[in-house]
Amino acid sequence: MQLTYHDIMNADLSALTTAAGEWRKMAEGCETVRNNYRDHVRTKLKGWSGDASTSFWLSSNTTLHELSAAKTQAEKVASLLDDAHERLVEARKHLTSVRDAAIEEGGMKVDEYGKCTTDTSKLLTKDVDGAASNPVRMHAEAKWTRRIQKAVQHVDDTDYDNMLALKAAAKDTDGKGDKNGFNSRAVGDVEKYAAQRSADLAMRLNADKDGGGLTPKERHELQVHMRSNATDPEFSRPFLKGLGGDGAEGTIKLANALTVLQAKEHGEPDAAQYRSLEKSLATNVASATAVPRFEDKNGKKLALGSEAYGKKYAAWLNGKDGAFYQDWRKEMQRVGAKEWSTPSGLPPNPAYADPKARGYQTLATLMKHGDGYSAQMLHDLGDDIHAAEKKDKDIWDNSSNFPKGDLETDPYDAVLGLMAKEPETAASYLDPSSDSYTPEGANSAHNDRLEYLVKYRDWESINGSEPPVDPEDKKALDKDAYDGFEAALKAGATGRMPEEQAATIPPHHSAANARIMDKTVQLFGEHPSLIRKEGEKVGDFLHLRPALGDMAADYSGDIQRKMYPNPDLPVNGATAKLEDGLTSFLGSIARDPHSYGAITAAQQTYTAHHLQEVAKGITPDLTEAEIRARSADATQAGARVSGIMAEAKADSIYEEKIADARSSNEKVEEASKWANRFASLATGGAIGGPHGSALAIPPAGWAQEDLNKIIMDHIQKDVPEVTYDAENKAQLIFDDSRDLTMRTAWSLANEAGRAQDLDKDSLDALRQGAGIRAEDAYTSGTNAARAHGAAPAKS
Repeated sequence: MQLTYHDIMNADLSALTTAAGEWRKMAEGCETVRNNYRDHVRTKLKGWSGDASTSFWLSSNTTLHELSAAKTQAEKVASLLDDAHERLVEARKHLTSVRDAAIEEGGMKVDEYGKCTTDTSKLLTKDVDGAASNPVRMHAEAKWTRRIQKAVQHVDDTDYDNMLALKAAAKDTDGKGDKNGFNSRAVGDVEKYAAQRSADLAMRLNADKDGGGLTPKERHELQVHMRSNATDPEFSRPFLKGLGGDGAEGTIKLANALTVLQAKEHGEPDAAQYRSLEKSLATNVASATAVPRFEDKNGKKLALGSEAYGKKYAAWLNGKDGAFYQDWRKEMQRVGAKEWSTPSGLPPNPAYADPKARGYQTLATLMKHGDGYSAQMLHDLGDDIHAAEKKDKDIWDNSSNFPKGDLETDPYDAVLGLMAKEPETAASYLDPSSDSYTPEGANSAHNDRLEYLVKYRDWESINGSEPPVDPEDKKALDKDAYDGFEAALKAGATGRMPEEQAATIPPHHSAANARIMDKTVQLFGEHPSLIRKEGEKVGDFLHLRPALGDMAADYSGDIQRKMYPNPDLPVNGATAKLEDGLTSFLGSIARDPHSYGAITAAQQTYTAHHLQEVAKGITPDLTEAEIRARSADATQAGARVSGIMAEAKADSIYEEKIADARSSNEKVEEASKWANRFASLATGGAIGGPHGSALAIPPAGWAQEDLNKIIMDHIQKDVPEVTYDAENKAQLIFDDSRDLTMRTAWSLANEAGRAQDLDKDSLDALRQGAGIRAEDAYTSGTNAARAHGAAPAKS
């Protein structure tokens, strides 16, 4: 019978400690009896011979063994009871913390059964009547109730774990003495027993047998052991080693078996049990391979990739915990590159006669079902996969009859996706200035991971669910071929989770973030064909452009600093220098409508704030010429970017064969929601505000809809006209786009001036300066972009 919330919160756990004390007394009593029997019975009969003596000594040896075993068993049971008490106290403490969070954070009342309902005493009177039927509150109540139920399940699992360990200690398994005597091999540690038992059951799992070769009771036992102890390295390390060798090979075999068993059972209840085992196995891998947080003498976390971190890591590898990790990693390097035949039983696939998967593919598939992997482990795993494919670039192009989507065909990309879940981990991995460390010490060689991934890696791995393609067929990569890399790159460059919109409050860009952005701009700026479609030739990273556009939008201040050097322009944290290839980079990614919309919206918002700062600083003693000069300085960088954007948009119409301007604008509309969010949501306050963000909410005194309209009008109306004549066939006319840029700058300046209630002459000067300089800067941008491969334009 499963424990309830009420049972747990009202249980007197001290009885376990009391019982442990009684068992220790029993152990002392058994020791006294054993010593008396040894010293006062057996010693008195030394020298006795004959048939009766032989019979006695055989029996006496058994008796002495059982008395010794009784002492051992009693001691181990006492230890188990103390361990059980500690584990249950800790599990109940966790349940209590979840309950308290439901009350304090969720505004809930929790009844004696653990059910959560909204505490209406904390609501305003007008909200009380609708509390019971409000969908939002009902969802919150269900969420908190589920969290409490999950914590109750953990306590129940812990209790079940304890019970199994106690039962095992009481069962005679030593093979000596009486068949049903005392257990001299009793284990006095719950985690140690659970690890041994789990490894035994897991080794018996057989995908070719019904139920995996285990009884329902045994499967449940394995499920509870693995689930309740998954995050404890004292369990996970001996458990993985118990699977064979140093644990890596056994992990691969068990993961393959669980994949097959799930496929065989389809949607049956047993399949859910195998999924639970798979998730627990992934969590066990995370805890067993966890590398600790390293700190300096002041308790400050050391940065992964730094020299100080490397020294601490090397020292840890030489310790007990590090020894397990090092052995597991070495074995995984061997089995990860090896091709393994998976158990039979999967649905047949005529394209493949022999189901196989390489170890790293299986490991990556397993790991996507877990979390909590340490940054160092992910770095090491990524580097080991990198090393394997450098020996054979086609290593992942193996055949497999895994059901489509079940196998991570590209393990490197999958591991990069796991890094992206912790932006700091992705940043330290891709940062060109981050060092790599080996057990032997520092390796100061240049970190070429990002360069390898962009310039040299073979991304064309064959999906296991499809027949092999003709190796001579040079089709473009699927848009999801590098999902993990895309996520890691966004996370590493921006410092935020990859799925977050740029309109959410960002963290400061770290120095590592900025260096990754620098390198990204350099790589794609120097090799624009990677992200362009020119005729029938499609760049390998064409589908990466929307993500690159989001990244560029995050660095608006840095981009404007580069366009017209001005170190006073604020940026979000560390500065991205963007010294190489920026114009080419922007001109390539802005051919994509999403990128165009994101970058343009970000730039115009940034310029709006800059103009606001100028307007705020206008005093009566300033001449109109001085006001025009300041306004011009505020708009010129953004206008130059607009020129690059217009050229890129023209290229997308002309070179990439977008049917017409209407089609282009329909695609831009898809990005308009992003642009509107960017312009409408706070990303750190005004320029120079409390977060130092270069991007911000609409300037004070501005109407949100006014800024949105100015931005979206620019995005939608910026469509260079395409004309044809007999001599040149096609030309692009930018007059309208140039005028649009001037009008946009004029409108932004107008709004900034009105918000500050400037007099007519000052407002005129502010608008004139913005518009005039914008025209010159725009032309500079189109000319610069054209020099990097734009379509022919009318002079």
